[in-house]
Amino acid sequence: MYGQQLSKYLPYGHIVDAGNGVLYQPWYENDYTGLPSQGGNLYTCSYRLNLYKSTNGGDSFSAVNIMSHTNDNENFLYTEFSMVNIGGGCFIVLARKDGLDFQEYHQYKSEDNCNSWYDHGNTSFETLTGNYPAPPWLSFINFEGVGIVACYYTNRGTQKMNVVYGLAKDLLENGPSGWNGNTIKEIFDFWYPQNPPAQYTASGYQSFYQPLNQYKGIGVGFKESGTYLAYPIVVFTNISDMKDVLIELGL
Repeated sequence: MYGQQLSKYLPYGHIVDAGNGVLYQPWYENDYTGLPSQGGNLYTCSYRLNLYKSTNGGDSFSAVNIMSHTNDNENFLYTEFSMVNIGGGCFIVLARKDGLDFQEYHQYKSEDNCNSWYDHGNTSFETLTGNYPAPPWLSFINFEGVGIVACYYTNRGTQKMNVVYGLAKDLLENGPSGWNGNTIKEIFDFWYPQNPPAQYTASGYQSFYQPLNQYKGIGVGFKESGTYLAYPIVVFTNISDMKDVLIELGL
């Protein structure tokens, strides 16, 4: 651990297999006072993005820190994040910025097997709106030897689950500008067909699996259907979109 563990902590996302018995489990921790969800700032806040790392196939784990931050009078903190292995000891992380004015994700990269991390800044492929937009989910796709990263995300303002793509090498070299906004595809629409339409503000928390790192993905999301009710949905990426995506990526 890096100092005293903070009061709130949670694992999020799948275990990332780096090969040769090396596994990573993302988790975060934070401690704050103030309520940014009600339009105010955090009076005090500390938060960390961490990994649990195993070098023996999961028999034991140790803590690795990606970033730590302490602030005063800011209106967001980082919470859930997703990490993807793009090969060659390189990894990409997208973190959720939690707060009322949250409009983007924040990106980090490692090029040395998670030993050190570089802050790449905020994404801009879509302005995220709504109350507490959902965390992202990253998946790796191997297209004829070319690495592509898919980011599945829910924009709670538009009530749509979408996916955006970027070439792995572009994301590594150029940071968030490597996400190609022209590749954004709708996966699921959370608006309920009634008059007037019902808006579900807490939907999202999608996870996806790309069998054999192929383009076709299957996922599960969370759909709110009332103040305290929710149920899972099963969704798929549309294989017919692949041609358009590859053209936009220059493949």
